[in-house]
Amino acid sequence: MSTFAITNLIILAVIWLIIFYFVLTFNRKVDNLYMQLQPLSKKSENFMRGYTFLESYSISWIVGLIIFKYLICPIRNINPNSISRQIWIGIFIFIAIEIIGGIISVRFIKKS
Repeated sequence: MSTFAITNLIILAVIWLIIFYFVLTFNRKVDNLYMQLQPLSKKSENFMRGYTFLESYSISWIVGLIIFKYLICPIRNINPNSISRQIWIGIFIFIAIEIIGGIISVRFIKKS
């Protein structure tokens, strides 16, 4: 692997980590507010925390790739077509997480 590719991966990782931190912090604050308004069982709280992590992960991955595509690719002369494919894969994974999380939360999360 060339130093050019390694540098691109490091740039993408830094962008992703910054976005992930802010999205996860926001989602946790929203979840804590929700849990204060409507107390949940311990099992439901654990599910919500895991779901929040997955949701934050996928959102930050999509946003990080979009930022990388439109800010870094033109500067570093990278072909954006492969990144477009990764963005669409990330969007489909996010939709799947939302659908599965919605089904599980409707069926299994009960008030304590």
